Amino acid sequence: MLDVNRYQKLHRGFLVLLCILASLLPVLSVGFYFLSIYGWVEPEHLGQFGDFVGGLLNPLFSVFSLLFIAFSLLDNLANTAVTYEQNRLALDVAIQQNTLAAEQLRVAVMQLESDLKKQERNSSDEERRLGRNLTLTWHQDWMSPQMSLLKANVLGDIQTRILNIEAGQASAFIGGLRNTAVVQIRKTHHEIKDVMRSILQAITFFEDELLDKELFLKLIESDFRQWHSVLNRLDMRANPSDESPDSLSEEAERQRLVERLARVLGLS
Repeated sequence: MLDVNRYQKLHRGFLVLLCILASLLPVLSVGFYFLSIYGWVEPEHLGQFGDFVGGLLNPLFSVFSLLFIAFSLLDNLANTAVTYEQNRLALDVAIQQNTLAAEQLRVAVMQLESDLKKQERNSSDEERRLGRNLTLTWHQDWMSPQMSLLKANVLGDIQTRILNIEAGQASAFIGGLRNTAVVQIRKTHHEIKDVMRSILQAITFFEDELLDKELFLKLIESDFRQWHSVLNRLDMRANPSDESPDSLSEEAERQRLVERLARVLGLS
């Protein structure tokens, strides 16, 4: 690398020397002018001396001018080199800073990914815990004394229909229970609907992935298979020709429930 300070000092020195040489010409000219006026020196001597001085100073001035130009070029070259070096150093610093920033960003991204995965694991664990709790809660309700009594009453009341189903009857019509004058018989119809609503709630939870499916099927599969068999053979109409809106609506609900229950149990 060029010694910038050295060339700058030489450049300033030659500049001062050129200024001195340039100032000698007007000084000598004025001096010779006054010498010729007062007659202290003969004009021909002044002419000879002027030729001598001009012949001496002009070459020196030219030489120093060339040297000044040369050192000016060197000075410009040195300044260019300094500028290049400064820019290179600045670029190196910028590259290092960018590299450091990229590394910090990479570490931050890795930390963020780690945190997200941890949150996902925690969220997944929490979802499984909630699903398990909801499954156990629903199963407790399903197996509660009140619900067990309700299911027993329903199964007991339609025992004859179940026997008919096992004997090969195509279906068991229970729509006639809806509007009968006997309160106890109407109650049986309501109890059947209550059991269906409870099963529908469990299926909805199951399909919405709110339950622990493995635990749910382990606890309830055999019981639900029994109810699927019963509900699949019931008919919410009073008879095959019953087309009343209530009967048709309840029958459509039963069919949808049976289909969804079959999907949960893997029967379709």
